[in-house]
Amino acid sequence: VGGSRSKNMSEVASSNENYSSPNTALSWEVWGTLAVNSLTGTSTSNIEGSASVSSSAASESLDLTGSVEKYFLTSKSFLKDLSFNLMLHKTTLESGETTKSSIDLFEYGIGANYHFYNPPGSVGKMIGFVNGSIGKGSVSKEEKTESAIDGTIVTTTSKGDSSFYSIGGGVKYLFTGGFGIRGSVEYYNATQEYLFDDSTTTDTIKGPRIQFGVSYRF
Repeated sequence: VGGSRSKNMSEVASSNENYSSPNTALSWEVWGTLAVNSLTGTSTSNIEGSASVSSSAASESLDLTGSVEKYFLTSKSFLKDLSFNLMLHKTTLESGETTKSSIDLFEYGIGANYHFYNPPGSVGKMIGFVNGSIGKGSVSKEEKTESAIDGTIVTTTSKGDSSFYSIGGGVKYLFTGGFGIRGSVEYYNATQEYLFDDSTTTDTIKGPRIQFGVSYRF
């Protein structure tokens, strides 16, 4: 009986150890997040022969990010706490009162992550991380302005290029089987540039975004 009890306790201890110890076999991860943003924006127009004109507005948006992330869990160097990822980012921004603006952004980029508190391969433990990312993409802006004369709505559409960077931090949690969850808070800054025949318009949007998502490691 004593031997059986000792064996059972050993199996439980072994199970707990396997659950909480780092899993170095899962070095790739795919994840997706949904972000709630509260951003402010500035638009500057430069017209040939005229002074530049600037305006500002607040915007709200929901955006989606998908990514593939690579870990170096078996490394003996500083790389064991790092990971790098490729991402795709899609967002739609709405702003303005007199002039309604809708901005569709599609961006791609790269990111780097540093993990702390627990190793990045830990199962059943909170994993802290800080991250930074940069990228570029394309943008389409639709503006609707109501005519002061007859009240008709005039719609104009512009296309341009976008670039961005972000920095922040958060927490990951990995379950057995490879599935996980994550949350983070980031500062996001993006610049869009539109080129016309006789003018250039530059929009800048920036501010915090809160992201929540799910992941799968393999």
